[in-house]
Amino acid sequence: MTTYWKPPKTPAAPPRPRPRRGRKARVETPEYEDDGVGGTLFAGPWAGEFGWELCSWNPRLRKIAKGYDRVIVEGPAASEYLYEFADEYIHNETTPHSSDGYKGRTELPSVFLNREAGAKVLAPAWGSMGKPETRQWAKTGNRPYPPHPLKDWKCLAPENPEFVAEILCAFRPVKQFKKRILSDKEYPEELCVQLVDKLLLRGFSVACIGGLDNYYIPGTIDLRGTPLGDQCSAIGASKVVVGPSSGPLHLASLCKTPHVVWYNRPNQITSYARYENYWNPFDTPHTYLKQPAPTPEQIAEAVMPYIDKESKDDL
Repeated sequence: MTTYWKPPKTPAAPPRPRPRRGRKARVETPEYEDDGVGGTLFAGPWAGEFGWELCSWNPRLRKIAKGYDRVIVEGPAASEYLYEFADEYIHNETTPHSSDGYKGRTELPSVFLNREAGAKVLAPAWGSMGKPETRQWAKTGNRPYPPHPLKDWKCLAPENPEFVAEILCAFRPVKQFKKRILSDKEYPEELCVQLVDKLLLRGFSVACIGGLDNYYIPGTIDLRGTPLGDQCSAIGASKVVVGPSSGPLHLASLCKTPHVVWYNRPNQITSYARYENYWNPFDTPHTYLKQPAPTPEQIAEAVMPYIDKESKDDL
């Protein structure tokens, strides 16, 4: 009987993990942990929501910048106030805040064209900053999570803020970016008027803050569109900031000013956690109204604990 030689069997490779049906494969994104080695750091421009710039990109970059001899940041002129630690700030008005971050961008930021030889370049994308934060908080099983350890936070209110009004309101309309409607953070204008009227009738001074697209309510002081430093000063001297979740409300947290906030979508655990602690490094007092679209009466009731009630009647 003839025996033929057979090559040994190669062990089968382990099967490749497949994403669950209906879900995309998870792609890990950088955490931007960088101790620096001296030299020059070019960073920016940030392209994304203002709240993410305040609470994610800016404090993370502030910490990274400590490891470099020279720091150059690029971004819109309106955000320059946030980057006092930079040795140079390059104005770039071609990258406005948007919901899609760098999606669809084809041009290179000017920092890539102007960088010095051997310089470190850090160009953010919204997803690469936000997703690791959201996942890191989610890993705790929806329990409170402390502020991110790779950030260096700074109180954005000046040491001697200038008083403008007791109550500051930030009411944003429905946002639209291209074909995408962002309808979770607005508050109907007629309800804004009702709320402000209740506050004004009781003798409180009220001002409107935020961008020029925010609602202005008659009878209030108009601070919309004023320089960011001026708005931080007014926030720092006020008693409370009121409005649906948006950049100005996160700004209030970073100015150590109490705020009353809500989100027009039920069960927003992630949003609640950001105001509670994750984006609240100074443990700023606040009230998060978990009921979507609260009534003016409910908002006014939440505002009262932050107002000196010895000189004012209850609403």
